[in-house]
Amino acid sequence: MSFPKRVYSNAMNHHQELLQKIAAGNSTPEERAALSEWLKTLSEQVYHQVLLDYAEIMSQQTVSDFHNAALLEKVNADIARAEQVTLAVPVYRRMWFRYSAAASILVAALLSWYIFSPFKAAVPVATTNIPPGSNKAVLTLANGRQIVLNSAQNGLLGKQGTVQIIKLDSGLLSYQGATTTGEVLYNTIATPRGGQFQVLLPDGSRVWLNAASSLRFPTAFTGADRAVTLTGEAYFEVAQNQAKPFAVTVNNMKVQVLGTSFNIMAYEEEGAVNTTLVSGAVKVNCENNQAVIAPGQQAVLPTGKSQFEIGAANIEAAVAWKEGHFLFDNNDIYTIMRQVGRWYDVEISYQGDLSGITLSGAISRKKYVSQVLDILATTGRVQFEMKDNRIIVMAKQQ
Repeated sequence: MSFPKRVYSNAMNHHQELLQKIAAGNSTPEERAALSEWLKTLSEQVYHQVLLDYAEIMSQQTVSDFHNAALLEKVNADIARAEQVTLAVPVYRRMWFRYSAAASILVAALLSWYIFSPFKAAVPVATTNIPPGSNKAVLTLANGRQIVLNSAQNGLLGKQGTVQIIKLDSGLLSYQGATTTGEVLYNTIATPRGGQFQVLLPDGSRVWLNAASSLRFPTAFTGADRAVTLTGEAYFEVAQNQAKPFAVTVNNMKVQVLGTSFNIMAYEEEGAVNTTLVSGAVKVNCENNQAVIAPGQQAVLPTGKSQFEIGAANIEAAVAWKEGHFLFDNNDIYTIMRQVGRWYDVEISYQGDLSGITLSGAISRKKYVSQVLDILATTGRVQFEMKDNRIIVMAKQQ
């Protein structure tokens, strides 16, 4: 097997051969040390690409390809000892982790997941498997009529005044033909646990709804502003309109914008409303307190409070769900499992002391729940059992 076709220098091609020798179990300590030093010289972009390419090769291997597990385990241990850090979290094929340690630890992590997991005595996580969430939502019209969007045919779904409600081939719900006069009618689109959906509002603004969320909006923005109401989580790309500010009300808080991209996470069980700005500028209001945040910042409003906490945001982590990933940035296991529970529509329970268990990494949201749990279990920090629609989370017994 060889690396996928990329534009690589001769030096990179040489080191790809070393990675393949490691995969085959016939590399020398000198070669492994040289590889470790070379990885430290790469830019972040090239470094990540090399790791992903290596992971792509490993994903095509079979268990029989790794007959010399003992030798490869020694490789992993040698690299980890050389950096004098403990390998805490393995890396899955498209699962990358943020480390302050040197690049060689990521190589060790790759080896740890791809090579050793087939030989481990795994804890069974599922007697039945659960597929990932999908595009599912219910649209409630102004007259109370409900349309199940995931089963509705593409095309015209109905009319609200002069506005046509159309389900496009892409699955996007679109409101077309809006006017600035006439009766104001309100619609609500709601996603269940295990669902997501996109809607193109009458002004051209686009909204991505995460699982267990809802958006109430007028079928035409006829007033002085463009006001919508959110529960749960959504990502907004707001159409520019200087004459009509866009406003999102969530709980007792309001977010005001002219044209920008931002994410609001307001699940009740998370204990706070997080507003993360990707581009533009927004003003957040709660009672008599307000703040303006800049791109790359996040405004956090804890439940029951009116004072915002403003700080730097991990943009990738905040919007990863929209891009089809879970992205954990040193999150505690409870936060992680709440995301899993909402996306797979499963109940979560815990056994034992799980305090202090935090993980970082990315996992595709397109995987079955058992695959996600298996990946999390490879960290060696947690283990799982699954009974029907319930996941039991336990600390890994040492």
